[in-house]
Amino acid sequence: MNKILLTGTDLIVSPLSLGTVNYGSKTDEKEAFHQMDAYLDAGGNFIDTASVYGCFPPSTEAHASEKIVGRWLKERNARDKVVLSTKGGHPFADDPSFTIRLHKHELLSDVEKSLANLKTDVIDMYFLHRDDLSMPVGEVMETLEEIKKQGKIRHYGFSNWTLPRAMEAQAYSKQHGHSGFTMNQLMWSLAHINHDEIGDKTLVAMDKDTFKWHKETRLSAMAYRAVAKGYFEKRKNGAPLRGDLVTTYKTDVNDDIFHALSALSSETGISMTALSLLYFVSQPFPSVAIASFTNDTQLNEGLGILKMDENKDLISSLHALRRDLY
Repeated sequence: MNKILLTGTDLIVSPLSLGTVNYGSKTDEKEAFHQMDAYLDAGGNFIDTASVYGCFPPSTEAHASEKIVGRWLKERNARDKVVLSTKGGHPFADDPSFTIRLHKHELLSDVEKSLANLKTDVIDMYFLHRDDLSMPVGEVMETLEEIKKQGKIRHYGFSNWTLPRAMEAQAYSKQHGHSGFTMNQLMWSLAHINHDEIGDKTLVAMDKDTFKWHKETRLSAMAYRAVAKGYFEKRKNGAPLRGDLVTTYKTDVNDDIFHALSALSSETGISMTALSLLYFVSQPFPSVAIASFTNDTQLNEGLGILKMDENKDLISSLHALRRDLY
């Protein structure tokens, strides 16, 4: 599968990014190293982490995911082989008030910690993990631009920002001669999302207006929950669907997508997981799927798309399943 150039950058990345949200918690360091080795060997080059990743039980180490990625980069001497993204500004993991942290001193601190954790002197793509609507957007953008000019980050993006706020930020950047955001990391998958049932109201998902804006601006997008937490694969295997797998994804639209996807899987011999990831290939703007894996079966299925030739007819069929976005 061909690599893609992210708009407004010199970053050429794999269409599949390796997600590390569970490194240090559900995924121990040995398994994490195994996954990153396999990803690199398969031709992948885009690893995504965050300051807050891995900071959940059973982890007892702050910034566990970043630190594991950093140790792997150093031990494998792999920094020059990887495009590295991380995220800051998120509330602290133990903060019950969930206070978003985008003031200048907070972002400066987060970037310095991430650089130390990742054992690198520059972050290729730095995302703001959440947005604080009480802050003037210009203040946030000026901080990011200053950090970029310091050479600590190469490009910056946003995650879980509403469309009006993102548009305001881009307009401010253009007016002041700044580079602005170059990527949006948001919830997006082949599965239709029941927006009203998303439990965490600070999460932002792809919708028709956002998709249209990406088409118009060519702004790159990076999808988390790209396989909808395995919804289609679990449903095919008869696994019990519980919690937000039901509330977020159990819709009539997804019933139709599931049956169509099952037919494509039977016809092509490609797993539901791999088909779900192939959906992001050849979108009308640069798009990357983030995938996290809990076992080797998932890992091999996911990494398999990196070695596939691009089948335009198959990809067009997958795109058509989300006609609600077009």
